[in-house]
Amino acid sequence: MKKSVNSDAVMFFDNGDVVKEMLYPEFEAILDHVVAIEDFKGAQVPAVFLRINNKLDIIAAVFFYIDFDRDGFTDNDWNIPLQHLVDNSGAGPDLGSGAIKLSCRSQCSVSWHQRSLWDPDFESENNTFSLLVSKAKRNRLGLIIDDESEDSRSNSTPSVNGGWQASDEPSREEFARQLELGVQQEIEARLAAVKVENQLNVAAIKQESQDHIEKLHEQYRLQILSKNNMIESTKQLFSEEKHKTIKLKDKIEKQASEFQEIRESFQQEMTKDQEGGKEKILSLEEKFELEMQAKITSVTIELKEMLDMREVELFYRDEQIGRLHSEISLLRQEKQSLLDSSGDRLLHQLVEKGITFVAYQPGIEQITVPVRDMSDYLEEPLAYVAAKCSVDAGKYEQWLSHFELPVCTYTDDDGAICGEPISKVDSPAHFISGESDYCDEHCNRSVELVQPKTHSVSD
Repeated sequence: MKKSVNSDAVMFFDNGDVVKEMLYPEFEAILDHVVAIEDFKGAQVPAVFLRINNKLDIIAAVFFYIDFDRDGFTDNDWNIPLQHLVDNSGAGPDLGSGAIKLSCRSQCSVSWHQRSLWDPDFESENNTFSLLVSKAKRNRLGLIIDDESEDSRSNSTPSVNGGWQASDEPSREEFARQLELGVQQEIEARLAAVKVENQLNVAAIKQESQDHIEKLHEQYRLQILSKNNMIESTKQLFSEEKHKTIKLKDKIEKQASEFQEIRESFQQEMTKDQEGGKEKILSLEEKFELEMQAKITSVTIELKEMLDMREVELFYRDEQIGRLHSEISLLRQEKQSLLDSSGDRLLHQLVEKGITFVAYQPGIEQITVPVRDMSDYLEEPLAYVAAKCSVDAGKYEQWLSHFELPVCTYTDDDGAICGEPISKVDSPAHFISGESDYCDEHCNRSVELVQPKTHSVSD
């Protein structure tokens, strides 16, 4: 028997139609930046990796995205393992030679590559699989076709008169039994294809629902964060105003006490010297007014000096911060130059030898670190992983504390922590401080405290 020969090809899509076809060796030349594609400059293009047998039937497919820069070359960081996804993919629809191997967004064996894949269209009459089958049968790629399989297939088909082309004619009962068996097998094959298609549709719908839920979680998280920031800002402003009010009140009371003592002293002098006549009284009143004005002037000058000193301190602090920023920038440039001259060259050599840098972090399983991001990862690994999880570093550290020890962190007025075991939130993006790390009792209590009180019409 002649051995079956499979060929690998890549087809590019635009607006739901195939706009470019090539064999896999040509695609590898594009990945190696040997040639560029002018039509795809600065675009993210949906493409399909296909494995086609010598009957022009599709037996495997991977639906993926690939990015091109403004010169038409592929992104250097693109690293989807197409061959690995084909070897470890699930079942898809029957496109002529049994159920194909299929990898797409809703059916992906490598979770961190899921967002780099896309789902085919099952709904329309001219859906994605029908389009791919027609393009493969057209054979513009020039694939080798097995003509012997077509001849053997035609020799085994029934003749026009209802008999068989083979020399031995079966009996009518045998023919009816074979025909019934063929119909049953065809029905079973169609049912299996419909079942696989329905499973893929359900998986695609579930993936869309999950994406929508994640968007809602992100919107809710941002709203909660905005409200919490507003509450903290209001609390801080209230605390500052309260502190200023207390200081001002103490100062006013002190000045009032001093003025009261002066007034009492003057009144005593006025009482003693009342017999001295009106001139002495006027003199005392004038003296009192002058001393009062002197006191007010002294206090005003003192306050102004304090404000001037504060402005000078702020000026020197800003100048020092600017100088520190300049030193930090200079150190980063020196560090980068050292990496470029030594370590970065070694990393590029390792990558050229086929070595990939993979880091394992909670919340994202494992991630591939490109060479250009290695410096950022080594400097601040938590911030780098937080960015990959679509959260900030503070949010990721809060989630990491919760992930390592999932207990209620509610703290009462005495400073005691609740410590009740709670459910662990597996994704940093779904973690909400003050809610995900509280038990049901304290979570409900915090919600009641945040909600404003309503008043009835009678009130």
